[in-house]
Amino acid sequence: MNKETIIADAQMQGLTVGEITHSYNDYPNNLGDNVITGFDSFEDAEEFANKHGLTVCSFTKKDGHHFWHKGGNRYEPFSSAEYIRELGDDYSEACIDNEDIKMVLSQIVNDFSGDFKHIKEFIEMVDELRDIIESKCDDEVVIVKGFTYIETVNKELMTFHVDTTRYSIGVLLNCL
Repeated sequence: MNKETIIADAQMQGLTVGEITHSYNDYPNNLGDNVITGFDSFEDAEEFANKHGLTVCSFTKKDGHHFWHKGGNRYEPFSSAEYIRELGDDYSEACIDNEDIKMVLSQIVNDFSGDFKHIKEFIEMVDELRDIIESKCDDEVVIVKGFTYIETVNKELMTFHVDTTRYSIGVLLNCL
């Protein structure tokens, strides 16, 4: 199958076709390879790749840039742990740990100035976080920064965005 036919098939399926540069500074270099992204699941990407004799890979793209950069071959979707790792050290999967709650409450009590506002706000925040954790689906994780809710995401991801970089799993369409 030629490149144009594969691109047409991707577009008919509502997938996105982009260009890849092999330069680290986004300068056009060794152009001609393409990335196909927008798959709903890893299985969809594998099926498309197998149908056309292509490879499933990871890709990154900076906001405002035209070209994608190829990462490595992928054999499974991104995990929520990979996403959290990219967010940074202050982020984690939520869990309500009584020891952590005691530690934060003791800090609040040590700084107590007669105003119960901070204690009340913290307890409300923990209660809200507990409700969010209890209402999530089994295939989701809750991401927090300390006790502050950030978002709920699927455990398996085909794409995510951190700061100025989009991470995506797609199919590599080499020059044919």
